[in-house]
Amino acid sequence: MRKFVLLLLAISLLFVSAFAVAENADVQEGVYTIYNVTGEKVTSLTLTDNVTGESTGNMLGEDGLGDMSAVPVTLTLPASEDGNHRYTLEFVTESGYEGKFETLSIETVPISLIAADAMTGATQIAFKVPELTGEYTIYNTTGEKVTSVTITDNITKETSDNFVGEEGLAADGVLNLTLTLPADEDGKHRFTLAFVTESGYEGKFETLSLETVPISLLAADAMTGATQIAFKVPELTGEYTIYNTTGEKVTSVTITDNITKETSDNFVGEEGLAADGVLNLTLTLPANEDGKQRFTLKFVTESGYEGKFETLSLETVPISLLSADAMTGATQIAFKAPEK
Repeated sequence: MRKFVLLLLAISLLFVSAFAVAENADVQEGVYTIYNVTGEKVTSLTLTDNVTGESTGNMLGEDGLGDMSAVPVTLTLPASEDGNHRYTLEFVTESGYEGKFETLSIETVPISLIAADAMTGATQIAFKVPELTGEYTIYNTTGEKVTSVTITDNITKETSDNFVGEEGLAADGVLNLTLTLPADEDGKHRFTLAFVTESGYEGKFETLSLETVPISLLAADAMTGATQIAFKVPELTGEYTIYNTTGEKVTSVTITDNITKETSDNFVGEEGLAADGVLNLTLTLPANEDGKQRFTLKFVTESGYEGKFETLSLETVPISLLSADAMTGATQIAFKAPEK
């Protein structure tokens, strides 16, 4: 999770020095929490007094201010002086992007430093607390329909509506959820995730944080810990029953992943696959990857005859390896079991 971290910088002291405020004078105070939401590191942050021309210099030092981090700033001014539109705030990011706001007043406000494509007005700042976002991809691996998924805020005690509605979430379904909180609130262990299946089986996780994670809803017999969820992407499985109908021994069967280009070892080894032999293969992929036409199946026979199918999907099917004279299509395989 991208967190805002308040940097404990004694910036108020810089202003007391830079703007020469009398030690015992009655003062007015401006308090600003400055959030970096530019999408990159901010390398320079300065404030200039529009009346005296004095500047703080770079308040961030060599470390800068990371994306989605925040820094508190305090300005003080004698009560007898006018703090309205008194300061100019300027920042520079690592890429050289610059922002400026020339009429900052003595006040207590949040300030977001924003990217160019996030601007809704004429300046590169917004007087608001940005939102933190948690994104959850929820996989139903319970083996049955899930009829209810809810989120409860552990602080406010508010519970969401049922995210899967009347239709529910199918046994192999996927639900995408987004939660948001103001950046000045604590998202750690903030939520309780609860689900109910069609049979009445219930699951709960009471310390869900605001983060971006995959979540698998587990069946009771799949639990490996104390809760009915796992923070992982489940695997999809393809099962293939491969029949050798070439009329001769097959000496090599391999699978190549068309995306990664990785090729398996020879599944039939040194012994090969007899002329009437059967080979059972299982392939797996994370559920968030596309298994459609993902693999290339290749075989070689004892005589050197080769066959290839380049658009094998992750599925459960029978496959017959065909001889050249048994081909009825463009490839040397058929998605069927041989007739007995």
